[in-house]
Amino acid sequence: MGRIIFIWFPFLISLSANARTDTTMHVIKEKSINGTYNNFYADNLGNVYLISANNQVKKLDEHLDSLAVFNDVRRYGDVYTMDVNNPLKIVVYYRDFITILVLDRFLNTRNTIDLRNAGILQAKAVAQSYDNNYWVFDELNSKIKKIYDN
Repeated sequence: MGRIIFIWFPFLISLSANARTDTTMHVIKEKSINGTYNNFYADNLGNVYLISANNQVKKLDEHLDSLAVFNDVRRYGDVYTMDVNNPLKIVVYYRDFITILVLDRFLNTRNTIDLRNAGILQAKAVAQSYDNNYWVFDELNSKIKKIYDN
């Protein structure tokens, strides 16, 4: 019985060694984007939104060609987060001024929502709802609130 275990043991080791060599991953660099960026987001259509070091939002298509630039960076402070789930209605949240900007697909401002008017003074997260409104997590009350466009 001891011989059978001894014979099978090297065979099992060789099988596990072969399994490790099959999991090699090869990474190929296709394109690169020059510049310094703090964050990026991607939507369902393959567009990429880059946030530069000076809070400029740049939209690139799936081939990384520039489509639009949002350059109104001095009015609201730093971009805290973006919601790009709907590429036709992009939500940009500025935590410093508790303000939501709604941009169209060309990154033009469609609407500005001041959350202080809704009684929200510390919003941690902002996202779009499926009925074209916005979900906001109020940190002071620890509640999720729905905000309308007006």
